[in-house]
Amino acid sequence: MRSESKAQIRERPRRRSYDPAFKRALVAKTLEPGASVARIAREHGINANQLFTWRRRQLLTERSASSDRQEGEPAALVPVTVLAEEPTPGSAPGVTVGQGEIEIRLGKAQIRIRGAADPATLQLILASLRR
Repeated sequence: MRSESKAQIRERPRRRSYDPAFKRALVAKTLEPGASVARIAREHGINANQLFTWRRRQLLTERSASSDRQEGEPAALVPVTVLAEEPTPGSAPGVTVGQGEIEIRLGKAQIRIRGAADPATLQLILASLRR
């Protein structure tokens, strides 16, 4: 067994920590037209892969924040009134045949259901929109 003095034992280098404002400023530089991520990273003494990671995380954060806010307006529920229809002769009980239309708009997404809408399908669609 070899004994080493404390002076000979090398400590692992600690990870560098960067200020969030510094990260945002560098990412903003990379988003300018004609900017080179590798050049910007080299100028600031960091690895280009690290800067690409900061950039990806910031863009994902901004994208999720903008999708949570729908054009600056909070989501709101609207009142709905369900009217009972008279069953027509020959139709099965509980089944309604109609020519209505349901349209749901959320941000840039649009869902349109025409004709008779199955209650189970509507429930599935509305549950998916809550996520």
